Amino acid sequence: MEFSRKQLVSIVEQASTLSERLSSKFVVNSTKKFDDLVKTRIEKWRESTARGDDKKFENRLAWDGLTLEDARRAVAPVSLVDQINLPAWTETLNEGMKVATIAFLPEVQYSCIDLQEPIPFEELFLPFVYIARQKLAARTGQNYHQLSDTAHAMLERRLLIAFSEIGAHAAEIKFSGFRATRQSAIAYILKQSENTVSRDRYEAFIKQMLNDNGLIAFFQEYPVLARHLATKINFWLDAVEEFLSQLATDYTKIQQIFQPDADLGQVVEIKCNLSDPHNDHHTVMIITFASGLKLVYKPKGLHIDEAYFNFLSWFNQQEIDLPFKCLKILNRPNYGWVEFVESSPCEDKKAVQRFYQRTGMLLGLLYILRGNDCHVENLIACGEHPVIIDLETIMHPRIKEKENSNQPQTALELALQFLVQNSVLQTHLLPQWHLALGGKLVYDLSPLAVNDEQDTKYEHPIFIDINTDTMHLKYEPVPIDFGNSHLPSLGETYVSPDNYVENLIIGFQKIYRLIISHQEVLLSANSPLLNFYHQRIRLLFRGTQTYASILNNAQRPEYLKDGIDYNIKLELLSRAYLTEETKPLFWPLLQQELCSMVQMDIPYFSAFTDSNQLFAGLSTVSFADCMAPTYPDVVTRIQQLSETDLTRQIEVIRGAFDTSIGNDLEGTLSVSLGQPESTPENITPLSQEQCLEQAIAIAKKIQLQTFYADDSAAWIGLEYVPTVKRFQLKVLGYHLYDGSCGIALFLAALWTVTKDNQYRSLALKGLQPLRQYLENLSPEKPTELTESVNIGACVGLGSIIYALVQISNLLDEPTLLDNAKQVASLITTEIISKDQELNISSGSAGAILSFLALHKATGEAMYLELAITCGNHILKQEIASDVGIKTWDTAEKKLLAGFSHGASGIAYALLRLYDITLAGSFFLGAKEAIAYERSLFVPEAGNWMGLSDTNNSFTTGWNHGAAGIVLARLGSLAVLDTSEIRQEVEIGLNTTQKSSFDRVDRLCCGNFGIIDILLEASNRLSRPSLLKDAQQRAASVVSKAQQNGSFYLFSRHYNDMYNPSLFNGMAGIGYGLLRLSYPKLLPSILLFDCCS
Repeated sequence: MEFSRKQLVSIVEQASTLSERLSSKFVVNSTKKFDDLVKTRIEKWRESTARGDDKKFENRLAWDGLTLEDARRAVAPVSLVDQINLPAWTETLNEGMKVATIAFLPEVQYSCIDLQEPIPFEELFLPFVYIARQKLAARTGQNYHQLSDTAHAMLERRLLIAFSEIGAHAAEIKFSGFRATRQSAIAYILKQSENTVSRDRYEAFIKQMLNDNGLIAFFQEYPVLARHLATKINFWLDAVEEFLSQLATDYTKIQQIFQPDADLGQVVEIKCNLSDPHNDHHTVMIITFASGLKLVYKPKGLHIDEAYFNFLSWFNQQEIDLPFKCLKILNRPNYGWVEFVESSPCEDKKAVQRFYQRTGMLLGLLYILRGNDCHVENLIACGEHPVIIDLETIMHPRIKEKENSNQPQTALELALQFLVQNSVLQTHLLPQWHLALGGKLVYDLSPLAVNDEQDTKYEHPIFIDINTDTMHLKYEPVPIDFGNSHLPSLGETYVSPDNYVENLIIGFQKIYRLIISHQEVLLSANSPLLNFYHQRIRLLFRGTQTYASILNNAQRPEYLKDGIDYNIKLELLSRAYLTEETKPLFWPLLQQELCSMVQMDIPYFSAFTDSNQLFAGLSTVSFADCMAPTYPDVVTRIQQLSETDLTRQIEVIRGAFDTSIGNDLEGTLSVSLGQPESTPENITPLSQEQCLEQAIAIAKKIQLQTFYADDSAAWIGLEYVPTVKRFQLKVLGYHLYDGSCGIALFLAALWTVTKDNQYRSLALKGLQPLRQYLENLSPEKPTELTESVNIGACVGLGSIIYALVQISNLLDEPTLLDNAKQVASLITTEIISKDQELNISSGSAGAILSFLALHKATGEAMYLELAITCGNHILKQEIASDVGIKTWDTAEKKLLAGFSHGASGIAYALLRLYDITLAGSFFLGAKEAIAYERSLFVPEAGNWMGLSDTNNSFTTGWNHGAAGIVLARLGSLAVLDTSEIRQEVEIGLNTTQKSSFDRVDRLCCGNFGIIDILLEASNRLSRPSLLKDAQQRAASVVSKAQQNGSFYLFSRHYNDMYNPSLFNGMAGIGYGLLRLSYPKLLPSILLFDCCS
């Protein structure tokens, strides 16, 4: 069985890529019968690159010198000009076809087959393993025998797995069709339920494919798959031949360096494909000799590795109490051999502490050297030694954000640059959550992530009943499991870094100060740093996960039928470039990326540490305007080391570990039945002066955290991402809840009390990025803010409106009202009608409160009308609950009890609206919300159930539960005051006062949330005892903060430095302290009240 030349030519034509079709090697078949096909492909190309945007698609073509007509020709069917000299891969493909029947003769043995772990459709691809084996033996001669039979079997098995990964999904489609013609659907279902395993139909399918020209038809249907498979063989042959030749050349040297006292013998084990495929599918391998020696083979020069371990060795010779482990290396120009590092346990807990101190020291070195991509698979815990095993991205080049470096940076840009390029986060050693696939995939690749196994919502295709009659694909969510080789262990117990953060920080401080003490030597002509000069390193232009995701999607069977369909899926890479209106400086890299991806390689870019030129394959591109050479940057970093920078980096380390806490917004303030806690009576309440003193101290700390530039200010902090229930350390946005508006509101309140202009100035500077953003808004150019779907009072446009109104009142700054009006103009009736959240935090109820605040400040009726529109929208979403009471169909699919996301918040907003409009529908809607909430009340607990509450534990915070419900009832007493409401207030207050105050301290669902609610209750009920309780709680919280050095913002750590925000951070605590001192001057933020 083999292809005719005509068939091979057809496969080459169909498998050709966009760039090939635009070359002189092909001519276009431009008959009208292909017009519809061309039109469809152009639409798919436009969608893939530009999400259907004509202008962006036009840019994508123009930047490559193409017109739309050129594009049409590129996607049309083509004919090959030279039909004699076909690409090399066609010969390999046909050789595999020729041996399809020979490959199954009895004398042909396959050690790569494992009956206990079958590979999907392995028999279908064995002929290609056979031809690869024959060609390798012929090409390598005596070098072939450097590997034992077992090692060769391991190589061949990995090749067979690669073939299956390329073609099994397409084969499954063919098998399903084959099976359907020989078995009814009912018989197939019954077969699946039987316990017996049959292979009759599967073997008949394989026989047809290998003996009856089935493979010919298969590859004619999937020509791109045929090209991939044959190309894979050729790349594999080249890579293995190189490896065997290099092994033969270096054999004696390897023995001398790594095991001088024993004969190495043959290579008896080989693990390959241990890295991403680069440069024609070259990957890292681990080999084991008969002597037991294990080595890592890397198909690239190891000059940077040598420089790194020499650098560690230099530090070991200094006054260092915890020496680093240095690896032996045999470096060659284009490849090298490295000592294998085995994961092993620590001797005792002291050794674990030393491990994390050394990890902190490594973090310091990586920070100094501008290291990058130290992910979980690049660190091995070898006893008490953390060892980095992949150093290709150390001294990673810095990408300049601004093409014109003379243009001044804004505060937001400065903060972002610090976080991304000038902080320890750049190393990727610290916890960092990443979002992918629209938030379906949430993962952390760092070695110091607390979660070693991470659940994802992303479903992977898995073959069930492999190589049997009932084999089929099933999509199942698969957890990300990186193993534990990066973690220290005691016996069989792996030890998370969670309780060793301080050890890590101690190590970081040690190495940082050691480098400072040796600055003169490190910057001298004899510096050990010079080993890094003019060394080639890798540039990570994009994350490998991005490439892998796009490549996996393009490998689906429907895209393997034509090279254009495959190429169009890869064109997704161009989207990142098309965010610019002018041709990006990095545009030349796109073609290099596509060239690699077309042959299933992960793109690989490199540069020298002293140059701004990039290398990709045989191409060299200069990026002087947007890429900085690394070596001078490292020198500059060493020159700029200081105690101030050390402090800031330590704060980032703590903040990074705070991101690993997951969902810590709720449940941190709870009361369990039978275990009430109350404020000790002997605590002396804080005086007004003490409250103010503490608030000022918080403001000064926030000042230290501030990034200043161009008369503006910005902050970094922990921002909560509700869709995935995770915190991320990032430059804070504009929102009230966790953005600059919230911080500015606290500073404005502090100015109102103290009249100290430094706080007024900082508040206005903090708002300047927002005001500049609004000034540059264009209806023709949608932006992140204008496309925001959230309109609530905590996060979203409504929160910005509310904040600007209050700050305008506090600072007596009328121009801020103009900004509030600008934001209000972005909330159209259409946007309101699409709101599904409905709640106070992010939905229409919150927007009501924001519009009412703006209406009160301006007297303009249009804002009251918008509030009414929001109220009507809420009422339209009412549905009957399970118990027959009306409720709302919210984004959470069930209305919760509580203020920010629940029924009491909606009721409060509707009652506030009724108070102004006297529209009975809003009053009735509020009563229905309260009635629904009452159905969730549990008398024994004195609390209201939430979705996640158990029978003996209830949330008692502002978000959900008694405290927030009490606040909502108190806030609307002037409108709805009944005996039932009063009774609920008393019950809720009693439960709130019993709640633990020895937990988190923040305003949202923390101690200062409880304090503010008790303060508001004292004011509205004229009850001094509640004020005393609030003051005592505040005194206790402040006392503990003074003892521990910071407030308690999260369940794990005492650390406030990177949490300056209002609801989850220090600004909220500061505002709460000011409210305790001046309750009638400052409004309750938790009620979204207005300044008097």
